[in-house]
Amino acid sequence: MAETTARAAGERTTTKRLNAADRRQQLLRVAKRLFAQYGYKMTTTANIAKAANVTEPILYRHFKSKKNLFIEVIDEIRRETLDQWRQMASEHDDPLKALQCIAASFETARQTHELEYRVAHRALAEVNDREIAAVLREFYGDEADCFADIIRKGQETGQFRRDVDARIAAWSIIRQALAYSLTEPLGIPLYAEPGHYERLVAVTFAVVMKS
Repeated sequence: MAETTARAAGERTTTKRLNAADRRQQLLRVAKRLFAQYGYKMTTTANIAKAANVTEPILYRHFKSKKNLFIEVIDEIRRETLDQWRQMASEHDDPLKALQCIAASFETARQTHELEYRVAHRALAEVNDREIAAVLREFYGDEADCFADIIRKGQETGQFRRDVDARIAAWSIIRQALAYSLTEPLGIPLYAEPGHYERLVAVTFAVVMKS
């Protein structure tokens, strides 16, 4: 018993001490991985603390609750996504090129940021909480606003149809992206055909294109 206690004490002393900012980022990374793997409901603060090799009291120094931590994870994903998309949009004077660039980056990001997308998508399906729903609504609403701004620019220049509500078109793009992300892991043969994603993008953007 004494030996076990001594070993545990030794393990605690060898745990790397992090400053507050680094510890907060570590906890966010660990929580993101667990939320993606087990979902919001099945992930506990005890799980997160154990995976981060800290105690729950230390976790609560940085985040007041699991919900608060989850909201921080979603908000981090939102900021990173929007910053990237807005940067891409600013680099293209051609609205269609801007949309195509974002679409191409989305396909790549689904692979490089698989955890982030899985967290957001699982949250849509399993979370029944007004506060979290509000955060998700803001997350996807900001994405829709980004698309709508690009579409309006295309309408002003005469490149896109002016009889289409830019807001509806923007949400249509988001629904297509969500549907693709949720069904792609099923191994649907069509998705494996050469050029499928490019054809999907063309169909998605057809709603705003002039005939």
